[in-house]
Parts: sequence; structure tokens; C-alpha cells
Amino acid sequence: MGTPDPHEALRALLDHEHAVLLSARLSDIAAITDQKEQLLAQLAAAPKPAGHSAVAQLRGQAKRNAELLSAVRRGLTAARTRIGHIRAGGAGLKTYDRQGQSSPLNASSGAVIRRA
Repeated sequence: MGTPDPHEALRALLDHEHAVLLSARLSDIAAITDQKEQLLAQLAAAPKPAGHSAVAQLRGQAKRNAELLSAVRRGLTAARTRIGHIRAGGAGLKTYDRQGQSSPLNASSGAVIRRA
């Protein structure tokens, strides 16, 4: 039995990466990245596949996973921003005037307004 085909190994790894991203097991991404780098080095030295369909399939899988990674990054950035706002006491309250312009309601002034 010979060594496994690096094209097939990369295809399987990209499928695994897809499953990891969908299940949000982000701690597994670093190991997958290392494996992808090793497989890409093997691909550079391997004979080219007979048809372009194998390369096109790998390209499609890689693009699909890149889009998922981008979505994960945007989600993590949004979560980090939201947590920062919560820790800072929220974004504060805004009021709107008759023209629809917003302005922050400064509740931290400590002044109490009393009306009769």
C-alpha cells in the first residue's frame, strides 16, 4: 500500500474543517491549519491530477471554508464589541428631537430635575 494521495487527504481535511467550523469547535482550527500547510507542501511536490475537476473541487471547498471562517471572525468581533459595551455600562440612552436627530441622554450628571 502506497502513501495516501495528498489531493484526497486535503479534500478530507477540508471536509473535516467544514464540520469543525459548523460545530464551533474553534480550538481545533490551529491543528487543522498545521495539517493543511503540510498537505499543501506535499501537493506542491506531488504529480498533478489528471483532470481539473479535483483541483476545482478543492478550490470550492477552500472557498466555502474561507467564507465560514470570515463569518466566524465577524461574529467574534461583534460579540467582543457587545461585551465591551455591556462592561462599559451600555451605549447609553439616546433621545430624538422633532427633526429625528439623536443625541445622547447624559444620565451621569447626577442632577435631579424636579417639576411641579
